[in-house]
Amino acid sequence: MFRRSYSNHGQNAKHVRSIEKLESRCLLSISPPTVTDVSVSSTSWDGEFFSYLDSSGLGSDGYSIPVGSPLQSNPIPWSGINRISIAFSEDVDVQAHDLSISGVVNEWYSIDDFFYDPEFSRATWILATALAEEERVHLDLDGDGVHPVADLEGNVLDGEWLDELSIYPSGGGSAGGDFEFRFNTISGDHHATGLVDQFDYFVTISSVGLSINDAGYDPMVDNDGSSLIDSSDVQAVIDNESATLPMGEPLGVSFDAPTTTGFQLATITDRTSETRISLHDVFDDLEDSDTELSYTIVSQSNNSLFDSVTVDVGAGELVLDPADTGWGRNRIVVQATDSSGLAVRAELPVDVDYVNSIPIIVDLTPAFIKDDIWAVYGSVQDGDDVVEGLIVELSGLFSGRAVVMADGTFTYKQSIGSASGFAFAQTSDRQGGESLLYAAEVGL
Repeated sequence: MFRRSYSNHGQNAKHVRSIEKLESRCLLSISPPTVTDVSVSSTSWDGEFFSYLDSSGLGSDGYSIPVGSPLQSNPIPWSGINRISIAFSEDVDVQAHDLSISGVVNEWYSIDDFFYDPEFSRATWILATALAEEERVHLDLDGDGVHPVADLEGNVLDGEWLDELSIYPSGGGSAGGDFEFRFNTISGDHHATGLVDQFDYFVTISSVGLSINDAGYDPMVDNDGSSLIDSSDVQAVIDNESATLPMGEPLGVSFDAPTTTGFQLATITDRTSETRISLHDVFDDLEDSDTELSYTIVSQSNNSLFDSVTVDVGAGELVLDPADTGWGRNRIVVQATDSSGLAVRAELPVDVDYVNSIPIIVDLTPAFIKDDIWAVYGSVQDGDDVVEGLIVELSGLFSGRAVVMADGTFTYKQSIGSASGFAFAQTSDRQGGESLLYAAEVGL
């Protein structure tokens, strides 16, 4: 399941320590967000290997791909790369489907999992299959689609990038523009020559027995990221001898994945007729027309509420035929696929004779950070709705909006000077159900 994760700090002291790792800033922003890092790694890498890369300045969340000429094109030498992480200049609203990943060996890499860390403004995509050991990879992060990556004030990603010419941050200084980024992989090419040869074999076999605690250890030679160079790393070089990059260009150089605005809640009270919902209004693609997209129903959470859920291809509509009995909510996941095989999914919530319950703010905790910067941390619950993405309105000593994460938590930072008083929070669910106003005292 795709998720937006957040570490819920339980005590004010921990708030202070975690926040002071970052530059203090207010949530409000007038400038567009940018990309500040692209890192790759493997879910099979040893935890100490991650730490070694971090302490060696090679990346705080895996291997940070160097940029500029010729560093960005230097092949990445590890096998099993299935994790791509992108960091932003500020907190953003980014979803799993905002990134499309294409290659030459595999035209399209599907996403198995996704999470976002708002503390470090970093999104991570876990691939369903690892990148090919020799691959030309193209990343396309949405800055121009119908629902592009944007900050919490609605400023759209400034993503323009010229491979081997651009350096971080991305963009040209104005909102809009996909972030399109290329990198290469050749497993065993430890010295980035574009060819796995006898020199790579010699360096590897000479390093057998070295661990991250030994002088002379080179993480680029540790093919599986185990923190120890051993016979398996030598075998990886042997198996990949004479490997070079594949010919051709990734599909994403000329094709973008479809994008989606997402579905609004559908409410059904009349069971005597079908309900039709336009798919053309929800999905879009830069290369293909609405009629060239194909649509499939991926899953339902409560299919007992309907006799049938089908797609009318000619009309481009989802057709819902309610059952005679039963009530509740069904979540229908629909996938749109373009002619090149790239896809995006969106979830449609449907209520059948259903009475909505309101969300509840269950916690609001002020925490001093430093200088005159304070934060409020809170959480939201809703017995019959997904809270992720709900907007919390802050008032009183704080004035602004915060986005609720997948685990129900939210946070907001602001300079409040030397004032004291109350912070107020209120939210509404997607059906318009409004929570009670929650108050917390802030004392300086």
